[in-house]
Amino acid sequence: MQKHDRTCSIDWLCLLIFTDKPALSRHNETAIAKISDSVIIGVTITSSTPALLSLRWSKDSQTISGSRYHGGTIGIPSLTINNVGATDDGTYTCYIDNGVGQASVDINLFTWNTPSVSLYGKQNLAVGSVVVLQCRVTSKPKVKHITWKKETVPINFSDKTKYQRFGSLQTQVLKIFDAQETDKGTYSCDAYHDYDTGTNTEEINVGGTYILDRHLILNI
Repeated sequence: MQKHDRTCSIDWLCLLIFTDKPALSRHNETAIAKISDSVIIGVTITSSTPALLSLRWSKDSQTISGSRYHGGTIGIPSLTINNVGATDDGTYTCYIDNGVGQASVDINLFTWNTPSVSLYGKQNLAVGSVVVLQCRVTSKPKVKHITWKKETVPINFSDKTKYQRFGSLQTQVLKIFDAQETDKGTYSCDAYHDYDTGTNTEEINVGGTYILDRHLILNI
């Protein structure tokens, strides 16, 4: 609700001044940032008469401070966080005060990283053996889907006598039964979430007994 003050000069000239509590808006309800990047948690001061006296930010109701934070002032209201990490997730609140009243707005911050994929398995196998590859994934957020590929082509798991997979979206195993020389190649495990994809590859050789040298694989 607006208030007004009447200020009169000695010349009996009166100036009517309207005052009201300040107002601000957020640029987004949720700010999203990749871990180790910088993020701007944006706000705009939409009105303030008289001018603001103070502006401050808090995270989960705790006042924030430190060299990673920039802005968050009357001159630069938006808050910049450098080198964000998973522990920066939370609710950030901007408070403003102009002496007549106060206002605040909440913005959530969510951080993510590219899925980290590790692939393990025996690289050199004899004809007729079972290929076993284990894919381990760590990710924020958790991955939604894993795809196995050979030479960039997704494996068709409809033939259960040839290909099977087991496990979870954190640890998954691929089995290839009755391995033949045609099963040689580069296999990949691709892990997906809403923001990015992580992948890793393993080269599989099939056909006899192998000696692994620093530079060569010799079939004897």
